Amino acid sequence: MIAQCAFWPSDAMGWTVIGTFLVAVAGLAFAMFQLHDARRIRRESNAPYVIAQFESSEAAPDIIDLVIKNIGVTPAFAIHLTVDPPMERAKEIPGLPFMGAKALSDGIKMLAPNQEVRMYFDAVRERQGTSLPNEFTVTVEAKNSRRQALPPGAFTLDVDWGRGTTYASVQNLHQVGKSLERLSKSVAQIATSMSYERVAR
Repeated sequence: MIAQCAFWPSDAMGWTVIGTFLVAVAGLAFAMFQLHDARRIRRESNAPYVIAQFESSEAAPDIIDLVIKNIGVTPAFAIHLTVDPPMERAKEIPGLPFMGAKALSDGIKMLAPNQEVRMYFDAVRERQGTSLPNEFTVTVEAKNSRRQALPPGAFTLDVDWGRGTTYASVQNLHQVGKSLERLSKSVAQIATSMSYERVAR
């Protein structure tokens, strides 16, 4: 005759105890998973998130600005950008190459929530017909307030993103100022021309 093991249940009551124990363990494991997931979601929702994108300038729709912005809810620190291929304007400003900007060469120390760095990149009309690239990959690395590295973000930027679109012409202060500047030059030329005529007479 085989002796019954003391640890093996011999009736329905024993199976009920084991079943209850297993359900309790499963419930505890699920609760721990939920807690871990809730902490992860809270951590991610409170993290900074720095993006890089092209935007039309307020000066004119065909002028492209490079915008680096923190769209997260906490500050981002030690922000570094890698641009592939390096960005180059159709008409570089002597002594001020685009990739020489401090934000690109040395990085940005801190961006508060919704704070941005905006840099004039190029005019679409000036790039047309050149061999310059129009697509760039910008990789953004940053740290949170605890100085922990955040997952890097890679953004594909396209100068031609607005090709084929139409837009309404809006006269803003920049355009009004340009018009006044042209008018002032015209008036000055007319005044100079009139003074020459008086001298000639």
